[in-house]
Amino acid sequence: MGTAFQGNFNKAVNQLHHVAHLISLEENQTIQQIISLRNESLHNIYPDLDDEIITHLIYWSLKSFHKILKEEFRSYFIKFDKNYLSVAFKDHTFYSHKIGRLFAYSRKSKSEKNRALYILDRACKFAETENENTFISHKDWLNDIKSKQKKARIGRHLSINDYTNKQENVIIVPVETSKGYKSEITTNKAKKTSESLTVLVKKSNPEVDYPFLQSDLSRIMNVTSYFIQKLIKHLKLLNNPEYHTSIKSGKTSKVQKYSNKTLNYLKEYIKENPQWTPYKNK
Repeated sequence: MGTAFQGNFNKAVNQLHHVAHLISLEENQTIQQIISLRNESLHNIYPDLDDEIITHLIYWSLKSFHKILKEEFRSYFIKFDKNYLSVAFKDHTFYSHKIGRLFAYSRKSKSEKNRALYILDRACKFAETENENTFISHKDWLNDIKSKQKKARIGRHLSINDYTNKQENVIIVPVETSKGYKSEITTNKAKKTSESLTVLVKKSNPEVDYPFLQSDLSRIMNVTSYFIQKLIKHLKLLNNPEYHTSIKSGKTSKVQKYSNKTLNYLKEYIKENPQWTPYKNK
């Protein structure tokens, strides 16, 4: 009965993608991985999976469910529109990183990590075809891998590899900060793979990190406030957290503050471009 339910359920999810177009391929593949894991647990011992993989699948599947309810079932959405708290005490990396480490076990048929990779990959493969009836068997999956050249990078031939390249990673980051401080999390292209495995949280005290008003910069550089205003605009420093921040001072009012880096940049620019003036560049 459990297997029959699984068969109907994964086909129904496939229809949401291929026929109803309510979810994307990546959303379909995410949910199919959960179904695949559930199906495996009915027949075998559940494979050991890293926390990052479980967190990733639960987060993105719930987000898809949340989106569908909001767009298609508003009456049910009201009951589901809540936050779900996660507590983590270990430093985690990402789903794509943990999946990438499983590729090394793709030919080791007796390894538990091989079985874990198979269970997740078969789900992604199933989601790619509308009329697929069942998950590929472990034996057929292994035979397909064995048919590739031994030096071939197996990851490139697996559906889960395409999934990790297209589906964004997710990580739960606890941020501890004192009253009056703000925290910033930014996403930038990493130069090295190792740099992309952690999340850096910057805590800042606006009074310390952004000590200058525009009038302060004007006084220190011995120019008018208009000069500073135009120079900051010319150098495109506004809304760049390295140079500028807006601090709410009332219900609708904000104070513009600038960092030490801003002052140094303005001084250096004027030193290298002594002829620059806002009055000629209106």
